[in-house]
Amino acid sequence: MIKDAEQFIAAVTKYDTIALYIPGSPDPDAIASAYALKMILDKLNIESEIYAEKRLSLPQNQAFIEHLKIPVIFSREINLKKYQAYIVADFQNNRIEHVSDKIPCVAHFDHHGKSKDAVKADFSLIRSDVGSTSTLITLLLKNSNLSFTDEEMTVAATALTFGIQTDTDKYKYITPPDLEALVYLSDF
Repeated sequence: MIKDAEQFIAAVTKYDTIALYIPGSPDPDAIASAYALKMILDKLNIESEIYAEKRLSLPQNQAFIEHLKIPVIFSREINLKKYQAYIVADFQNNRIEHVSDKIPCVAHFDHHGKSKDAVKADFSLIRSDVGSTSTLITLLLKNSNLSFTDEEMTVAATALTFGIQTDTDKYKYITPPDLEALVYLSDF
């Protein structure tokens, strides 16, 4: 995963502004993944915002983002003049109808197989041997060599742990990489 972290950082640092886009219904895995990616981008001095095209469908997800103060803009529309690229995390298809033909996809993350309709991304991390996208982002964060405050890591670890818990059905379908991610997150 060290090589993945280096390749991801090399891909995103070509841009000054990146939109983090959550297609479909935003669940804890997608929200946590987008938040941790935003944290990485912030540390790299890349301006970013999280967009979710649908509203939260469950009250616990609303409480999750409110309690952790995760900034999510609920809108299908993003100002394409403001962003040079976009990232999709926790969705099989990174093709966004009103975005992909205007700006490039810099990164695509998912724990399912890639869609046949997916567009080319500068960096892609698709692994079906993990239970959640939050696992992939945690391992990326772990190997990024970036420094974060204790407060930043506490919020990210809480969100990512919830993302892993949710997508592994309360750890029922946990994999060795999920366990590795949880061990890392447990320090925070």
